[in-house]
Amino acid sequence: MAEPPPSAPTDEQILAFEQQVKDREANIHPFVGEQQPLTVLQQEYEHGSEVYRVKINELDRQYRAFRRCRGDGNCFFRAFAFAWFENALLGDQAHKEATRAALVASKQLLIDAGFEWLAVEDFYDTTLELYDQLTKATFSTAQEAVAALRARSLEEQGATGNAVVVHFRMVASAYLRKHADDYLPFIEFGQTMEQYCAQHVEAFGRESEEIHIIALTKALKVQVQVVYLDNSTANDSRVSVHTFDGQDETAPSDAGEQGSTIVLLYRPGHYDILYKR
Repeated sequence: MAEPPPSAPTDEQILAFEQQVKDREANIHPFVGEQQPLTVLQQEYEHGSEVYRVKINELDRQYRAFRRCRGDGNCFFRAFAFAWFENALLGDQAHKEATRAALVASKQLLIDAGFEWLAVEDFYDTTLELYDQLTKATFSTAQEAVAALRARSLEEQGATGNAVVVHFRMVASAYLRKHADDYLPFIEFGQTMEQYCAQHVEAFGRESEEIHIIALTKALKVQVQVVYLDNSTANDSRVSVHTFDGQDETAPSDAGEQGSTIVLLYRPGHYDILYKR
């Protein structure tokens, strides 16, 4: 008697497998790595697609380095948060003050969106405390300041960095909840905005979509450029760049962007940080 064909994996089995992949990734890469030259990427794709190699060569002409972030489903929020802090640390005093004001304003956004403050307070407090400690400290060099940021992000087995990630997830969720009528048509799951945010935005380890980037950049009024490194040949093997301008049409006209542009490198399913020459 022939054996029955194997049954398709259940949703629980698929999620368990995806978690195993993330766990393996977590054991290989730190939450946030050191800056590396683009030649490292060239070596990584040395025997891969010609399209990738051509695009990486182009990247190398425009960008001096990249910084890896762990591929654990939080890479967009982690890359954004690190670059956001880094830009503030390396910026002038006006930049630091404007960035802090945007962070402080996120508290009211969370409250207005209906979050119970006791549930999100610790994440906000950790983020603000880290910001104040780093921006008020005295560093001899820019490299020393960034090294301190990275050390704080990794301390306590990443607990501090993870709290910051959660805060930014909540900020993105709060923005979407407050502007549900604008963004609900773009949600594909047939859910309410509250359901979507709970399952796809606030959930730690859930991979990000474009709507997450739009929400976070508008909530904090920060411009983000995403540089796409993929196998597409639509642009004659040139990398494509998508700019999220961070402008909220409902905000006062004098509420401009806070700080310098954050540049992220996107490879299918993953975000790292890019640094322009």
